[in-house]
Amino acid sequence: MSVVMKKMLIVLLMVFFLVAGSAGYGVWTYKDEIPFLNEETEEEEEEEENNATPSILSVSTDPADSTVGINEEISFSSTADDEDNDPLTFSWDFGDNTTDSGQDLSDVSHSYSEVGTWTVTLEVSDGKSSDTKSILVFVDEEGSDVTTFLFEGEVGCLGDGPVVCEDDYEEFNVTDSDTITMMTIEMVFDDTSSNDVFSGQVRLRVYNASGNVSHDDYYEEGNYTASINSTDIDDGDWGFFIEAENGSMEYQVYIRAHH
Repeated sequence: MSVVMKKMLIVLLMVFFLVAGSAGYGVWTYKDEIPFLNEETEEEEEEEENNATPSILSVSTDPADSTVGINEEISFSSTADDEDNDPLTFSWDFGDNTTDSGQDLSDVSHSYSEVGTWTVTLEVSDGKSSDTKSILVFVDEEGSDVTTFLFEGEVGCLGDGPVVCEDDYEEFNVTDSDTITMMTIEMVFDDTSSNDVFSGQVRLRVYNASGNVSHDDYYEEGNYTASINSTDIDDGDWGFFIEAENGSMEYQVYIRAHH
């Protein structure tokens, strides 16, 4: 029996049972009376169980530092993978009460009318399950001079016996420190742990050019903001160090020097 005929029969049966019930003949459980309806439900449940969840591989921006001015356009580009090769719907939430959605809408553009830090969230769905990823966009006032250093990746703790926890280290060069009025750290952490035993947790440290620790804290999933003490700001090569404490975590960390 075709799917269309099944759906038509279901509608007719539902009408019949409602009429019968209102006439005092009782209410029947039509799925118990018609085996193929149960079979269809079981097939749908099995299909959902065997479905491979889409995976967002990357989300990037142009400009690369995610920094624009008011009404200046910023472009977003993403890649996603689905093992079942299902059609994918890309749904963008730009954080300012505007959205965009469509099949294979992996690349979009947007502009903001207000100064601020905006969280942009992408959801990729195959109709049965979905994956999400968030990034930040900085809209600065006209004439602002801000240098943004972006660090992104994933760290985790691995092993069933001895546990080995990963870490990442990168250097970045700070110049003209005497003109820097403020340094901020904007962070997005996404827990990617594969089990419910340990939730993701990371430790983030930032070293200034003198080798002193300018920031040291632990983070779980979420968005965070921190600042670096003005007395720690100096010229030279700084260090960004992040290490997993539990589970696994994707991270995006923006260190912004405001001149």
